[in-house]
Amino acid sequence: MRSPSLLPLAAALLLAGCDAPTPEAPVLPPEPVEEDVPLCGGYGKAEPVGQDLLNLFETAVQGTEAEGFIPKSVSSQVVAGMNYDFACTVPGSDAVRHVVIYQPLPYTREPPRVTDIR
Repeated sequence: MRSPSLLPLAAALLLAGCDAPTPEAPVLPPEPVEEDVPLCGGYGKAEPVGQDLLNLFETAVQGTEAEGFIPKSVSSQVVAGMNYDFACTVPGSDAVRHVVIYQPLPYTREPPRVTDIR
């Protein structure tokens, strides 16, 4: 004769413990968000444009509407490669335009390209 399974009994005992009263957990205030902590997956803080990124900008914007823009600051975002968001002034205007350039990973051997001008 086969003995009855203990599995239903064990499940019943476990579930019975779920309704047991528990002490209230204290509600803690949210931790303050530091301004210098980058947002995961987001763009970093705007920085001055160095010579390497200026060269990248000038190469990528050739033949586009952004040719002639003057980059003033840049923020970066790590993706499968790198996105650079350049804040630029437009000669003869007070307007500030943003030019986003995508730089693929080196193994692809693809050149950087403008993905957005706004």
